[in-house]
Amino acid sequence: MLKKIRVPSVAVYQGDELLYRGTVEDLPMEHSVVIQKSIQFFDDANPCYIHETAVRVRLIAEIEERIRQGKGVLELIKDYSVYHHADKVDIP
Repeated sequence: MLKKIRVPSVAVYQGDELLYRGTVEDLPMEHSVVIQKSIQFFDDANPCYIHETAVRVRLIAEIEERIRQGKGVLELIKDYSVYHHADKVDIP
């Protein structure tokens, strides 16, 4: 039988304001970070769809690993996503 993979969800806040609630996979990433990581991983400053997707997969995997570890999630979300001003993350 196939095992269903659970995709972690997050709720991102600034103060009491909910900025984002959804899966880590759908978290909007900062485009400049994707470009920076594309240069780092692929030496590609103008990434094609495949490289952009590969970068997103790596960034998502890093956030998911932090969720499993139970620490440092907010820092990565602030670094990688468009929510630089977030000050709290809940993991339901």
